[in-house]
Amino acid sequence: MPPPTLPTELVEYILDFLDSLRDRQTLSCSLVSRSWVQSSQSQLFREIRLRLSRQTRLSNEQIVSPHLVLYIRRLEILSHIRSRLNSNPLVAQLLPMLSALCSLKLYNVNWGGSGGLSEDVQQAFRALLARPTLTSVHLDHCNSYRPLLPFYVLLSTVPSLKRLSLSQTRLDHENDVASDYPPPRKPVTLDYLSLERFVESLISSRISQFIDFTRLRTLVSHDDVCHVYIIPLLPVLGRAGTLERLELDSVPQSPEFDLSLVPSLRHLSLKYVNAEEGGRLVGFLSNVSALAQLEDVHIVIGAEILVIPDNRSPSIDWTAWGELDELFAAPPLIRLRRVTFDVDVSECWDLDLYYGVDTSLGPNEVARFEAMFSKLRQRGVLRVNEVNLTLSDCI
Repeated sequence: MPPPTLPTELVEYILDFLDSLRDRQTLSCSLVSRSWVQSSQSQLFREIRLRLSRQTRLSNEQIVSPHLVLYIRRLEILSHIRSRLNSNPLVAQLLPMLSALCSLKLYNVNWGGSGGLSEDVQQAFRALLARPTLTSVHLDHCNSYRPLLPFYVLLSTVPSLKRLSLSQTRLDHENDVASDYPPPRKPVTLDYLSLERFVESLISSRISQFIDFTRLRTLVSHDDVCHVYIIPLLPVLGRAGTLERLELDSVPQSPEFDLSLVPSLRHLSLKYVNAEEGGRLVGFLSNVSALAQLEDVHIVIGAEILVIPDNRSPSIDWTAWGELDELFAAPPLIRLRRVTFDVDVSECWDLDLYYGVDTSLGPNEVARFEAMFSKLRQRGVLRVNEVNLTLSDCI
């Protein structure tokens, strides 16, 4: 009678719990039995990170074997600021072998010029980008000397691209570069776009030949500079009616950022709002009632209490925030099922007052904040969480 064995699906489920602790634990699992080897290797090589510097020399031991590259789903390449990927045949050999790659992240990797890629590595990258399995690309700091590669070449090369993240990376280093590249037969259809410190118009006759925004479902903007450049994109997304999730790291300063232009929104998130910006946030959300499909709102608030000898029991002025109770309780928002506020209140005090400070100031302020939303509480959609409460010294 053969010894009992676990189904492969159950083995993979068990190994999924070791993903964040892999290496040693997963290596040990690969030695349990032959039936565990494939699942363990799949876990070990699912995500690969390559750190490349001037001193980096890839050897045979550092290149995974042909049967292991089939497990690689995510590849991250981090390049030293002055490094150069020379014509190392092992590098050029590895990239085209990644036939199952789904996600590619490049940090400080430059295509040409000083510190750029050699011709054979460029060809290897082109072969990698052409893989039909590659659906996600993240470019970070790929803007030194010259861009990672002409942006339009990237869009023409990755036929299955769905998720694009740009951080401190421009579309092109020169204004006339785009005219040198013919548009692809079919534009890239994105469903996820994330921008950080990005300075480039997203709406132009040229870009519209390369990117189709009409299927975009998630838009992430990490700073106010990016907010400005996505404003012209809002009417396009509104007419398409596909955008469901909008994530902003701050409250847009421009009054032209009009949420009513994208009535298809279901999820709205603001990653950080200072407590003193309550009035500006209310102005930004003044037409939120136009979002009839809105289901979820998540806002993270940062507040600070300054304790000084003349005021040992300070309080935060939450008056402007109370207007959100009326806005989110508006009758058109019948689909709204959750409004979450994560409130981070830090107490900043003079060292001389250490023993006289009421350490419950933070929780009390969160309770005062929550008390302002009686209508949302009555509807059962309000969630107020006290997060990362810390005490810090001012001096």
